[in-house]
Order: sequence, then C-alpha cells, then structure tokens
Amino acid sequence: MPTHSSVGRALASSSIALAALASAEARSQTVLVDLRSGVADDGSFLPVDQPDDDYVLLSGPAGSGSYPRSATVVVPWSGWQNDPDAQFMSHDPSLSGPTGTYAYEVRFDVGSALLAPRLAGVALFDDTCSIVLNGAAVPLSGWDFDVSGWGSFLPGENVLQFLVGDNGGLTGLQVDAQLTDDPAGNLLHVPDDYPTIQGAIDAASTGDIVLVAPGNYFENIDFKGKAIEVRSSDGPSVTTIDGRDVDSTVKFVSGEPTSTALTGFRITNGRSR
Repeated sequence: MPTHSSVGRALASSSIALAALASAEARSQTVLVDLRSGVADDGSFLPVDQPDDDYVLLSGPAGSGSYPRSATVVVPWSGWQNDPDAQFMSHDPSLSGPTGTYAYEVRFDVGSALLAPRLAGVALFDDTCSIVLNGAAVPLSGWDFDVSGWGSFLPGENVLQFLVGDNGGLTGLQVDAQLTDDPAGNLLHVPDDYPTIQGAIDAASTGDIVLVAPGNYFENIDFKGKAIEVRSSDGPSVTTIDGRDVDSTVKFVSGEPTSTALTGFRITNGRSR
C-alpha cells in the first residue's frame, strides 16, 4: 500500500497522465477498440464484485486462487487515484492477498487495413506495474503509455499484459486505453489525389503515407531518400507495379531511412542496369 507521500506523488502524476490522454484522444481518429477495465461492450459500468471477462488473470502468487480466471471489478481503496471513465479490478474483492506478481491479460484484434495503429492510455496500479505487448516491453511514463506503428502490432489478434506487483497490503489495476488509427503525417491517395505513384512520392513529406488503390501501375518509382510509406489499400493480389522492362521497378538508392517502406504490392517486370 502506498504511503501518504507516495499517494500525493501518484495523484500529481495521474493528473498529468489523464491530461495527456485527453489531448491524445482529441487528436486521434475514431476509437476502434476500447480497453477500459470494468466497462461493458455498450459502455456501461460492470457491477462491482462481478468478473470482467475481457481481462483474464493468468497467474498470481501461491495461495491467491486458481488460474486462469477473469479479473474481478472492485471498489478501489480511497487513497488511490481513480479514473472516472474506467473501474479498478483485482484478484479478489478484498484487494488483499499474498505478495507477488499478478498477471492480467487482454486480447484485441487489429485490422490489417489500418495505416498507423496506436494504443494510448493510462494504467493506474498498486504497487508496481510493467506492460508487455506481443512479447515486447511497453514504456510506462508514470501512469501513461503510448504505442504506435505496425512495428508493435500484429494483423489480427494482439496480446496485452499488465504485470502488477504487490509488495504487501492492497493491490489492483485500472486501465483506460483505446486503439485508434492515427497516422503521423498526411494521406496522399493514388489515383484520387495523384494519378501516379511517383507523383504522390514527389509531393510527399516526412511521415506521409501514399495510399494506392487496386490496379496495375505501369511505372518505375524512386523514393528519392524520403522517410515515407507507400502502401496498397487492398494488398498485392489486386495491386501491381509493373516496371515495363525499362528500368528497376522500385529504387531505394538515395539513403532512405529505415522508416521508409513499400508494402502490399506485386512487383514485376523490373530491369537492372
């Protein structure tokens, strides 16, 4: 259980984190997955002392019950900072139990058509917490976390875990997080905005995404050193870049950074020189 001084620090840190979340939500696109703990699919709060079936307790210290099982919605200790848009959960309504680590897990789907998946939110906990997404550690700044880009997500099912450490006394976890599609740059559509892929590349700036509709594109493209992504909207089975045997179909020859990407195309009829 936190001391009075640590509670004061927690209140200040949580206020900052909640403000950051509010600003992130204001910037973001439509919420695609809602991961708020203790909240039903229709947005209503689940009853206290009832299971939250979205969050599964995978494991806990010896003597804390059988696993896996659903986390239980609980009334938080009065000294905890409480996000009004979510509810606390714990392994037991009493909030107390053997010391050790309690592993919470929630699974969610990410559509392959997303341009820039982003999961941002707040995790409030007692006493410690580390977060893991698809086996990789997620940075936690105070109570706030923010993960974006396809480097962190998988098309289809994703696994998010919260490893909450109880050092003695009370323990619990509250999550207020949302998945959105939040590209950092602008979207340039081919052929709606630009008739050719190269024309869109020429107009693009750092962080932009060139989104290409299905079709056969007879051209030879050069990324010209730009930190951009060129991506098909519907995949390689219906989107082809045909180099016409006159030059390399695609060129990365101007020191493009590792963030530069070409995804979702069938590449054909290139010619080396």
